[in-house]
Amino acid sequence: MIRFDFFSRFLIAAFIGTCLAIIITQNDDRFKKSCEKKIKQIFEETFSCRVQEGKIESINFFTGRVIGKNIKICALDDSWFWQAPLLELKIPWLFSIINKKIGLEIFLKKLEAHSQLLKGEPSIVNHIRSMIDGPVGMPVVLKSLSLSEATFQLDNEIDFNSSFNLSIDNRDDGVKIACTLIDGNLLSKKFADLSEISGSCIIEKETGQSVPIFACNLKCKTDRALFNDTTQLIINAKSDGENVIAVLGNLINPSCMCAKGIVRSIYDYSFTIDASMPVASLATLVGAGEHARYCKGAGLVTAKINQDASGCFIDSSAHIKEASYNNLSLGSIDLTAKLNDTRWQGNFSLATPIASQLSGSFGFDQQTKIGSFECALAEIVPIEGTQWQIESEGTRITCNYDNDRGLEGSYLVRLKNRIDDTAREISGTLYADSSAGTLQGFLDEASYCAQFVANPAGIIIDGSCKIKDKELIKIYCSEDKIVQGEIDYQIIRNVLKEIFNVSVKGEGKIALSAQYKNGLIEGAIKMINGTIQLAPTYNFVKNFNAEIALDFARRAFYLKNVVIDLLEGSIKTERAAIILDSWGRLRFMHIPCVLERVFFNIEKECFIVISGNSLFYKNDDQTTIYGRLVLDKGQLKKNIFSLITSRQHIAPFKTPFEKTAFDGDLDIALMTRKPLSIKTSFLDTDAALDWKVKGTVKEPLVTGKILLSRGLLNFPYKPLFITQGKIFFVPPHLFDPEITLIAKGRVRHYDLTLRIGGSVEHPHINFESTPPLTEEQIITLLLIGSESGSLSLIMPTLIMNNVQHLLFGPEQSISKLESYFKSLLAPLKNIRIVPSFTDQSARGGLRGAIEIDVNDQLHGLVQKNFSQLEDTKFEVEYYFSDDITLRAIKDEHGDLGGELEVKWKF
Repeated sequence: MIRFDFFSRFLIAAFIGTCLAIIITQNDDRFKKSCEKKIKQIFEETFSCRVQEGKIESINFFTGRVIGKNIKICALDDSWFWQAPLLELKIPWLFSIINKKIGLEIFLKKLEAHSQLLKGEPSIVNHIRSMIDGPVGMPVVLKSLSLSEATFQLDNEIDFNSSFNLSIDNRDDGVKIACTLIDGNLLSKKFADLSEISGSCIIEKETGQSVPIFACNLKCKTDRALFNDTTQLIINAKSDGENVIAVLGNLINPSCMCAKGIVRSIYDYSFTIDASMPVASLATLVGAGEHARYCKGAGLVTAKINQDASGCFIDSSAHIKEASYNNLSLGSIDLTAKLNDTRWQGNFSLATPIASQLSGSFGFDQQTKIGSFECALAEIVPIEGTQWQIESEGTRITCNYDNDRGLEGSYLVRLKNRIDDTAREISGTLYADSSAGTLQGFLDEASYCAQFVANPAGIIIDGSCKIKDKELIKIYCSEDKIVQGEIDYQIIRNVLKEIFNVSVKGEGKIALSAQYKNGLIEGAIKMINGTIQLAPTYNFVKNFNAEIALDFARRAFYLKNVVIDLLEGSIKTERAAIILDSWGRLRFMHIPCVLERVFFNIEKECFIVISGNSLFYKNDDQTTIYGRLVLDKGQLKKNIFSLITSRQHIAPFKTPFEKTAFDGDLDIALMTRKPLSIKTSFLDTDAALDWKVKGTVKEPLVTGKILLSRGLLNFPYKPLFITQGKIFFVPPHLFDPEITLIAKGRVRHYDLTLRIGGSVEHPHINFESTPPLTEEQIITLLLIGSESGSLSLIMPTLIMNNVQHLLFGPEQSISKLESYFKSLLAPLKNIRIVPSFTDQSARGGLRGAIEIDVNDQLHGLVQKNFSQLEDTKFEVEYYFSDDITLRAIKDEHGDLGGELEVKWKF
């Protein structure tokens, strides 16, 4: 009994002493520091890392608990680190005794982990994996790991940070991981930015199983609408240990992209992916970075992915509708691409609004970072609004890419004129790398070159175009986005010649000074030492100034406060806008103009000064030229009744448009402020115009009238004075207006009237006289001053034909008929010889008469029969007034007589 009591007391004392020794030891600072040093050594050797900081706060051998503070562990290459203000380590003694292993239960509060992304995964992953599996060759196993209020930061190409709670339960039959993501954000240089990431994920991996069973449900927001114009994303993924299904979508359509596959191990799997998504989303997923923001369109993608020990194989196809980049339309794209180990190869076809198919192929090696690209036209492409077309045969672009040297390539564009079959070529080379690029080439004798250099402050662009060492275009954009440039007028003249087939003479330069900001160039342009002819007139542009704005995103060109000073007159525009579509075709135009006494000289015979306002307008389905113009004054030196004259004046304006694809509706009104003066050798009058032009540029419809307020028709002997004159334009007879003209005059003692009706092409000419005469006699009287019918009997056809030519001919000089008579009678200005071949009073023979006009009142006649010399007649007439005439006569028989003619009007 005594022995037992002693032994019991000894054991109790020993136990108490041991406990006291343990308590004293575990609270001893030197022991703690010794433990810190040993644990640090073991941890660094076991997990190949560095323990930068760490302090053991307390050790409790009875409960198997160790509390550490301010722990910081980092990688040997500093690619990751984690730190925590509190670490609690627990060793369950019962588990350790039974399993003959040291079981660790770790609890970390407010863990902060940082890692870089290396080869597609965070570098800290291997560290975590080795901690879960336990140190090799040591009886230590991680039984559980709990993280509370933890944050994780992923740096490098992807900036990811999140706060979460995590628990890892390492059991004999496997591992179970449960994670609750409270809030996370992902910023990527290549992919979409994600925010408000939340959700849960449960992973279970049984012992011996290569692929875990997992279920993951996440929600987040994006900085761009990846699916169906919403930024809210839903991600669901699950696996039964072999089959994996992943779905990516949004609240509207939860299954925009679906991936199904079989996973045998992390390096052995096969997937089939079907996706319907915007092009911006697709570009984001393939790593287009910031460029994805400018992509638009809808895409259907199918991909088959196989990964095994021999490598990765991908067979994919995509169909993209209404694709565009930075508002530049690319049409529809069909793409096929295959990845064989590290080599991508594929083909594509591009259907656009102006080219039905653009096809090409590409190749790229992921390992060597070397690739190539070539592209060709499948058919002829007409260039909108011009006579030119791009030939499919020979037109090509070829490029090679090397990660070290950048992008190098060449291009050739073959052009053909559809009118005269002339051929042209544009060829050159291009080069680009991450910071610089060059584009250069040739068009006939012109060479061009553009260079750019990118740096953190901005992009420097320097471009020029030359012909035979003469610099036609020079433009420079500095890194502070100040744009300076000069354009020689010769390049503009060449463009007008090629597009509109119009030669506009001139010389000088156009200077540009502007600033570039956010895709917008704002500044001013002006002419320097220039003179530009306004075809087809003889007026000239001697100076102009304008404020400009170029919006590249909208492909819009704006003009403000435009002032064009002409040699005579000016043209002003307060604001104008021109917007192109994605292919550079004119989509919208609004150009209002105010004309102030603008001088026009057409064909050197029409001088006019015009004021008013006009508008050139175009939208998607309508083109209109609007004008309200006033003819201030003018002079015409051609016959207004001439059909040829009308065509000559209109042709210079109409011909250029007939040779191009340009057309549009017309709504123009033209009227005269002061009558137009019309002076030719035959016609002298004033004309008041009131026109309205409708229809189209190529088929104008003119309505209106021309009123002749005064004037005369200058016949060779005596003029007829216009008392009424009207010309009516009725569509569609632009060159054949209706005409009404009445002209009157008195020649000798005859009152003559000329009446013209019908149209310019089919006139009706009628002559009347009092006393009555035949038309031939009236015409003879107007031409030579004699009513004798003998001349008309000899040349009736000549007279009638030439009278119509005299009235409606285009001659601006003296008419042929007038010239003929004046040259014949010029030596005897007031004396006319009138031959007669008729037999009169049975006294045949050759007769002749001499008429003498002393003045407008006194007139004489001597008539002689050359076969009978005694047969001579004398006649003298004196006009007291238009109504009283006295005539004295000595006839062939020598008898004297007289007549007094008096007219009464009732």
